[in-house]
Amino acid sequence: MTGLLSRALEQSTAAGKDELFHRILDQIVPDEARIISALSDGSVSPLVSVHALSRAGLLGEALIENASLVGRTANVALPALTPTYVGHLLALGLLETGPEDSDLKDEYQILSADTAVLKAIKAGSRGPLPARVEKRTVRLSALGQSLWAASMGPAQ
Repeated sequence: MTGLLSRALEQSTAAGKDELFHRILDQIVPDEARIISALSDGSVSPLVSVHALSRAGLLGEALIENASLVGRTANVALPALTPTYVGHLLALGLLETGPEDSDLKDEYQILSADTAVLKAIKAGSRGPLPARVEKRTVRLSALGQSLWAASMGPAQ
């Protein structure tokens, strides 16, 4: 800790940003880089989470979180891991969620027909009460945009 604090006193803003970006890049896999690339144009992708209902009909455990079409858009090698990738990129602060976008109605329907989402909906329903499906969007955060711009340079 002492060494880090000493370096922090001597480090410029540019050097600090450079070190941060290197650390972040060390923590992501190629499929996650593809997702960042797919969202680098400022686009958003639909995001769905499915929660079970408790016996009292209240919101219960998450059965699937961060299901998104962005994995398909990005042509990731392991599309079944898209929810994991999105969750990791959210935790790193590279992505951010937003409210449901009514302009993405068709994309939400496609996502809702995904096998994993359908399984979660079926598992989370209680009799006539369907599981709770939360629709949101996902996009690059300001940090994600900065990382993209810094790593791709002026030529991109």
